[in-house]
Amino acid sequence: MQVKMITIGQLRKGDVILSTTADAVSKIVKFSTNSKFSHARLYAGNFKIIEAVDPIVRDENIFKVMKSDLYTVVYRMAGLTEHQKTNIISYAFKQKGEGI
Repeated sequence: MQVKMITIGQLRKGDVILSTTADAVSKIVKFSTNSKFSHARLYAGNFKIIEAVDPIVRDENIFKVMKSDLYTVVYRMAGLTEHQKTNIISYAFKQKGEGI
């Protein structure tokens, strides 16, 4: 696996952003899932992310949501076409406002 540091400006549509915070719920999720991450977000472009935060799916400014992150990792699936990325993001936006 190739590891590379990137800036927020280098994010691409369709990137999956995993993170964790110091919040109690984050600690519970990490313990329950045996993971160092407690949350996942989808990068939609233009500094917008789509995420499920109990009780709904929402979109938000990336700077607003990342300010409390302790650490963050970005995963990018190699080989996704722009059409596939658009379909993924479109589907995620259709879930906006839906319950989780």
